Amino acid sequence: MLARCGYAGQTGTPGQRRGPGAGGLVQQLRRHAGTGRERHRDRGYRFEQHATLCLASALARHGLSDDISASHDIALPRCVRPPAGFPHVTWHHFAQQTFEVGRVALPVGGVDAAVYSPERTIVDVFRRSYLEGEETAVEALNAGSASQATTPPAC
Repeated sequence: MLARCGYAGQTGTPGQRRGPGAGGLVQQLRRHAGTGRERHRDRGYRFEQHATLCLASALARHGLSDDISASHDIALPRCVRPPAGFPHVTWHHFAQQTFEVGRVALPVGGVDAAVYSPERTIVDVFRRSYLEGEETAVEALNAGSASQATTPPAC
């Protein structure tokens, strides 16, 4: 499996630290996206095309959690190597077959990113309750069902 998986080149700027705010992350993504690091031969993937907000970060984005995370949770497909130089990002790897399920485009500060839908995020938080805690998953489910109850059905 590893022989057929390509990896994006990883470089980082030592000593450069940014806070966990979205502005710092966007600036780092923009800096990495603009460097012209191409695919490693024809087998690799660029992480910028696949970076997707997930778990606690996606819950906060959708208003399903009040928790403020110390780092951003970003998902990549398996076989895509996370880049260095993102100290306030927790990288998660999801199966390539299901990576695109529930993925929605999210333009942030000129960078084309993505976020998982609220439904996918709640399912992922339950699947990974050992990371986020079962209480977080139940609270997100309750918040999600309450927001759907107040939304009128489409005609």
